[in-house]
Amino acid sequence: MANLNNPAGRLVYWLEKGQQREMNQSAMGEWCKVWGLDAGRAVDRVECMRRGAMLMQLAQDVRHEAEQLPDAYHPEVMLTHFGEIETALDQFTVLPSNAMQAMFGQIQGTGWQCLRMLDAMLSTHRFERIVAEPEVKDHIDQVRELIAEILGDEDLDRVLKRYIVARLRDVERALIDALITGSGGLELAANSLFGAAQREHDLWDRIAGTKWAPRIGAAWMAIVTTLGAVGAVPALLPGDDAKPIEVNNTVVVDDSESGIADP
Repeated sequence: MANLNNPAGRLVYWLEKGQQREMNQSAMGEWCKVWGLDAGRAVDRVECMRRGAMLMQLAQDVRHEAEQLPDAYHPEVMLTHFGEIETALDQFTVLPSNAMQAMFGQIQGTGWQCLRMLDAMLSTHRFERIVAEPEVKDHIDQVRELIAEILGDEDLDRVLKRYIVARLRDVERALIDALITGSGGLELAANSLFGAAQREHDLWDRIAGTKWAPRIGAAWMAIVTTLGAVGAVPALLPGDDAKPIEVNNTVVVDDSESGIADP
């Protein structure tokens, strides 16, 4: 099983998902299925290519991280067959015209072994925070629901609405990308959700004065908790008179159930 706490592990994760698809079918169609996209829609095909480009960048991140390992681990030896992975991912540049076999035929047993060895090494020596798929899906659903409700609020100032939705869209995109890119982009988006408001005069007070402030605070709190960086929203609000955003963190436990249900 791949370790999702490093770029090599995330690359293993996605390539294994692709390897499970039909090798004689269109690479565009099969990768769209991997990501839950509709190959019949132009916007989804563009999104598929964008995510493919992120996988290509992820391979470069793997190489960079491996090269940072101490010489005693002989990173150059571990990277000997990594070119097979990079060559396979280059097929994303011609994705619409190729079958899956054109991509996965580039990866021999040596390439898979190389990638899994890098995963094992980086997961121990160059690890990152883990962003798990079930948590990400929950956060995406929460953020999308919040965006839809804010857009439907006819009483909310249009400029303020546009600002809040733009920041939440940034978070939504970062959540989608996090399963490929890791936690870095998500951390930046979560920080900007509140931090960017400080550049606008009185924007904090205007946001805090809306009925959406508690919901925005709850979404932020859930994400930073996932990232392992729990903080207090009120501490981010400037001014002595700013009203704190209260978040209800009550957890109800049902003693009639045992174990943890699948997400």
